[in-house]
Amino acid sequence: MKGQSVVALASDGTPLFNLGQLYSWLNDYSEALLYLMVAIEVLAGSPSQGTEMTCMQMRNTSTRVRRLYMIRHRMAIVAQYSKTLATKGRNTLLPHILDTFCQELMKIVVFQAHPFAQQIIAILFPGRKELLTTWQTNLFINFDRLFMTEDLSGVLKATTLKAMEVRIGIRDYRQLSVCVRCAYCPKLDELTASRDDKDPASL
Repeated sequence: MKGQSVVALASDGTPLFNLGQLYSWLNDYSEALLYLMVAIEVLAGSPSQGTEMTCMQMRNTSTRVRRLYMIRHRMAIVAQYSKTLATKGRNTLLPHILDTFCQELMKIVVFQAHPFAQQIIAILFPGRKELLTTWQTNLFINFDRLFMTEDLSGVLKATTLKAMEVRIGIRDYRQLSVCVRCAYCPKLDELTASRDDKDPASL
């Protein structure tokens, strides 16, 4: 990538970048993040709400806490279960353990690709500090904005149409997922709403 993005050096040694190549890399990386987000939605246990996934943060801010954690030796994203708000006065936090494939990709995202993307943002948009902050804070970014639930649904619909000849979006998948899980675990809702947050079954 370095040989493609740096086309020359100025007289003072400052690198001159191939901006088109940087734009192309950032576009491709954004698409890769979208597919990773879809993979996590499907493979990391019960599906989260689309709005939760698209706004997932990897760093704490003054107003929001991160949703990416290490639990022992496994990486997890943490979603909220809102049905306990009425009974407990707060949402229950539910960790979704990443499978090995998604975990290894997430390590590359957090420790290699995202920092490189931030350098590209600083080059392409030197006056947009808020965009750089977005890339420093959020996990899933669509070039210069956050993804929408429709982006998730679009990929899932295209994939299911090709594989099963039927379009299944995020909302459809959440409903189908509940039906399948309840068939295998009739007490799922009872376990999820367990008063003991440390009960493994409620996770």
